Amino acid sequence: MAPLLPRMQVFEIADQEWYHHPLPPSLSHTQHRSNNHPGSPNSSAPTCKEAATAPPPVQFILTDIHPHPALWSAAASASPNLSYVSSSVDASNVPQHLINDQKQKGKKVFRLFNLAFHHFDDTLARKILRNTLETSDGFGIFELQDRSLSGFLACCLFGLGAMVMAPYYAFLWGAPLALVWTYLVPALPAVLVFDGWMSSLRTRTVGEVKDLMGSCGLGEGEIRKWEVRSGTERFIPGVGYVNWIIVTRKGSQE
Repeated sequence: MAPLLPRMQVFEIADQEWYHHPLPPSLSHTQHRSNNHPGSPNSSAPTCKEAATAPPPVQFILTDIHPHPALWSAAASASPNLSYVSSSVDASNVPQHLINDQKQKGKKVFRLFNLAFHHFDDTLARKILRNTLETSDGFGIFELQDRSLSGFLACCLFGLGAMVMAPYYAFLWGAPLALVWTYLVPALPAVLVFDGWMSSLRTRTVGEVKDLMGSCGLGEGEIRKWEVRSGTERFIPGVGYVNWIIVTRKGSQE
């Protein structure tokens, strides 16, 4: 099905530097935690921790241009198959030693972009895809939203969910001011819904990802060596779907 709207490289409030510092700590803290649903960049740690304990174990290495060592260390301590890089890692130019360390162990490299790829504009996305195709054996893009009507409706439920769950998390985190920013001044649900809509507008279809691969500068012959698969999995009945794109080198063993 064709997207409801064309892709737009709009901004998200949570991406802004001013959002994380001048606003009251309870709002920034709550927004950060509320975005930690499965599949988001901030939730990679618990998601990977679960996968790393399933047989056969998969080795996960968490990286980010803005790393979260405090969050990641807690998850890594719970599994021998989960580790992280505490220094900044640019996805468009991953340090070669990180790749070599894995290949010297006889392992393949598969990059995961969990609720993250939509943040990159086309220029940066091409650089990231080129670096990924040059150094890795495959990659996956996972998004909780898309540019369909159901995708926009699902984002509305994030705000509703924040209002329903606010008392629980305010008690859990010891942050009663979160109730103020949810009910008296409903900034938290407003930001969740607004950023969800903006994320939807930024999310690419599989065809658009293929177009970026074809224009990343590697040449048609190299691009033909890769197989692209895609699909959806429902996570909210009727409206919410995880959209996934898996790209692997043709002929490679799983």
